[in-house]
Amino acid sequence: MSQLKSAVGGRLSRATLARVEPAHDAPPAERVVVVDCLGTAWRVHAAHMEPLRFRTAAEAEKAGRSVATNLTLMGFDTRLDTHDDAGGLVRTMRYFGDREARDLHRTRRRHLDS
Repeated sequence: MSQLKSAVGGRLSRATLARVEPAHDAPPAERVVVVDCLGTAWRVHAAHMEPLRFRTAAEAEKAGRSVATNLTLMGFDTRLDTHDDAGGLVRTMRYFGDREARDLHRTRRRHLDS
């Protein structure tokens, strides 16, 4: 609390500081899955996972769609960006998350009362 109080110039009362809470109802950020060429291999990568490598673009795109679909089943909105071997963006597909799964994920994230 002292860092927050000093960040705003020390003018906040304790009652005001007690009301500062993170927004738990905010929708989760969009996850981005990228399919691109890396040398002679094709790669599927996202921020939440280790990159996957494939021999052909078709295999990589299929795996990218699978990763995006799994993320939507977990409740996340997902964008799949597919690049060609020259690095240009060929296609962007959007997948929208399952609302029921998103609500379930939100209830599991609740902080413990202490």
